[in-house]
Parts: sequence; structure tokens; C-alpha cells
Amino acid sequence: MCCRTRVSRRARVLELVESKGLDAVVVLSQSNVFYLTSSDAPSAAILFRDGRLVALAPRLEYLRALEEVGEGEVYAYAKFFEPSEYEKVVPGDLYDALASLLRQEDARSTGVVGASLEAKQKLAEKLGGELADITKEFTMLRRSKDQEELRLMKRAVAIAEEAMRVAVDSPRTRCDGGGGSSTSTVGDCPTGSLAVLHPHHSVRRALGAPPREAVVEGAEGWRPREAGPRREGRRLLLRHH
Repeated sequence: MCCRTRVSRRARVLELVESKGLDAVVVLSQSNVFYLTSSDAPSAAILFRDGRLVALAPRLEYLRALEEVGEGEVYAYAKFFEPSEYEKVVPGDLYDALASLLRQEDARSTGVVGASLEAKQKLAEKLGGELADITKEFTMLRRSKDQEELRLMKRAVAIAEEAMRVAVDSPRTRCDGGGGSSTSTVGDCPTGSLAVLHPHHSVRRALGAPPREAVVEGAEGWRPREAGPRREGRRLLLRHH
């Protein structure tokens, strides 16, 4: 994700924080955290009214969060730990760590996004006050896309369309009938369309990578349709080698 998009997203969230008269907002849930930090490694993120962004990640995801979070500070949280020279660790579970960082900045009016009822209650107990739930407003804000986001969405659509075109235009799949194997077109294989339209297979083709051969297993007694109807009640399993 480019720097312009990160800055644009943060600016939009900051406008929401200011419009609600909040000192900070705690963002939870993977998709919301990714929207704000450009990474799904953190478990939560805090955006303060002064524009400072703080991400909190489990220790096992700390290094990835450091690498992927574009701007701001990254902390790990852990109940039990031995501090190392490269880690910034806040003691306690996620809610302890969030409350600790909010108290450090004297954030008295705090909003929350993407929190379950239980998570909201836990954090409110740690802070000793109520939280303003602005999930609805945050969700509406996410629906507004800048030019870079629209460009990426169009590129994703183009890749998906090309993957489908490749899957439909030039499919080949190998059906294992239990007593040997044969190469057939999609029309000859009982589950050929599923095999060829497997996302991993078709996307690899669209991106120019060699496709992996799709194998349909467990179809004992099946033969191409001209040899007669296939037996019913067989379970077909699809796997890629």
C-alpha cells in the first residue's frame, strides 16, 4: 500500500475522532486494524487526537508488525516476558496494554471500533469509564475510497477476470478413476469444472505461473460420459500436488 493511501486513511479517521470530541480511538478486529495500519499483525491500534498512531501486537507477531506498519509506534503485549533489546513490551493482556497506553496519554474520552460487547466491557472496566462506540461511522468511512484504492480494486478485478478467462478457455484436468488415470477436458470429468476453477489453479495461470495439475480422487468406477452414466453416491475429493 502506498504512503498516500495510508496518510489519507489516517486523516479520515482523525477527522472522525475530532468530530466526536474524542481524545483517542481504539480500533479492533483484523480488517479495521489493517485499514488503519496496513498490517494484520497487530491485534489493536490506537489513534490519538494529535495524530499519533500506536499498534499493539502479540509478541509472536511483533517483528512482522514492525516491518509492515507504515508509520507510528509498535508495541508487543505479554503477561510474562523477559525483555529483549529489540522489543518494546507492555505488560499484561491486550486490554491491560490498551488501558496502560491510554492512561499514559491521559486519554479521558475514548472511542472504540470493531469491539464485541465482551471486549468493550473488558476495556471499559480497565479504564474505569464508558467507551463511545463509533463502529458504524468508521464502517461508513471505509466505504469512501481514494484514487489509489480504486486503482487497486480495478487491478484486483482485472486479475480475477483473467483467471476466470484462463479457466474457461483452456482447462485440462486429470481424473483418477481408481483403476488408473486419464487426461480429460472439463466436459468429460464429473467434477472437472470445480478442479479447473479452483482459485489457486486459475490465479496461477492468470499471473503466468505454471498451473498445478488438479486431481480428482475417490471416483472409483467412474468413466467418461460416453461410456455410460457415472455411479452415484461417490465422494469426490479435490487436491493439488
